[in-house]
Amino acid sequence: MGKVIDFNTIKDNNAPHFTIATLDGNAHIIPVQFFEDVIEGKRKITDLDDFDIIIRSILKEWLEEFDDA
Repeated sequence: MGKVIDFNTIKDNNAPHFTIATLDGNAHIIPVQFFEDVIEGKRKITDLDDFDIIIRSILKEWLEEFDDA
């Protein structure tokens, strides 16, 4: 099970975020800044708990966008 984060402890809890419904039926709320940090090399995708199912869910949704086109 992943970590539960109290959003009241986040400096900017109104920051943009993604809500990701994963293939296992869970939901994850991840700040956009996290993904920007991964792209810039400041963080690793493996810093996310449950990163494997999150990435698989993102890729599945992304590929479905091509099917709809």
